[in-house]
Amino acid sequence: MRTVDRYLLRELALPFAAGVFGFLLIFVGALLFTLLDLVVKSGTPFLLLAKLVALKVPYLMVHVLPYATLFAICLAVNRMARESEITAMRVAGVSLRRLMAPLALAALCVSLLSLFLSEKVSPATNHEAMRIYRLALLGPARPDLKQDVFFSAQGYTFYVRQVEKGSDGRFLLTDVMMYEGPAHGERFPVLTTARRATAEANATTWVLTEGVQIRLDASGFSSQEWAFKRMTLDLEKGIEQYWADQKMPDEMSSAELRKQIDLFGKGGIDVASLKVDYLSKLAFPFACLVLTLLSMPLTVHFSRGGPSMGFLVVVGLFFLYYNAYFLTKMLGSAGILPPLLAAWGPNVVFGALGLALLRREE
Repeated sequence: MRTVDRYLLRELALPFAAGVFGFLLIFVGALLFTLLDLVVKSGTPFLLLAKLVALKVPYLMVHVLPYATLFAICLAVNRMARESEITAMRVAGVSLRRLMAPLALAALCVSLLSLFLSEKVSPATNHEAMRIYRLALLGPARPDLKQDVFFSAQGYTFYVRQVEKGSDGRFLLTDVMMYEGPAHGERFPVLTTARRATAEANATTWVLTEGVQIRLDASGFSSQEWAFKRMTLDLEKGIEQYWADQKMPDEMSSAELRKQIDLFGKGGIDVASLKVDYLSKLAFPFACLVLTLLSMPLTVHFSRGGPSMGFLVVVGLFFLYYNAYFLTKMLGSAGILPPLLAAWGPNVVFGALGLALLRREE
């Protein structure tokens, strides 16, 4: 590694650490603010709240790392450009693209760290944090079932598009899919889909309506299908007792989510939003690299505006990327954009723009 590479990486270290600490503090503060009202009303012990927040840290870090990288690049490059260090390096024959190489490599390493946290650490810790949230903070009287929910019970795996609790205490489940592994003496699993299901509060019986049962063969294809207007399902527990173990997409690794998409996609229910979540799990960590490619030429170009320009570039790119990410994800979930474009679109657009600006600045 050349001296200039080591120098550039040393310049990044302190602002990157400050960015991680600062953004993590902001995210944790926002989380505590949302929990404060529940904590006051439920009287939850402080240690339990602290455990919940600690378990959420890996999930929050996945979102913190891209913006900490952006913060570090903008501040470090802005300082070196204002003090003519970038100019001196370029006069010495080091191109802007060559200066970008160690920064891009560092950003790629951070992206891989973010991907590791997203795949190997965050799903388990986030699921445990949400169990604490559902049980300790909300309590059994207020089930927090939402959209796109997975949970297991008695050998069944359930996917429910949406759950609502009426004023009479009855639960209404929309777009229900139930996967049942091969029973004793049976060769193949059964996939049951229903447009609606109802369950009385604390009752162990569900009533499924307007559904189809599909018997799958060893290759996962349909071997038998039959429709039903009404079917009852008897479980050991009421729906309230299963809700703590539900899994949202951000509580699963991409492999788990891919398995569920493949499984339930055979039932005919639109899983576009799940595909977007799956692809986003792989795309978002690489925002570290994408924002580096875009922020360096912009920071060099606007460095003559003074130290404040580094912060303005950080704020501007943070706002643009964050909103573009959630906008395309929302459009993909609604079926307006293809899942692949919805998940990777911001990375492709911002990355291409960064390379174009780098070439122009060169």
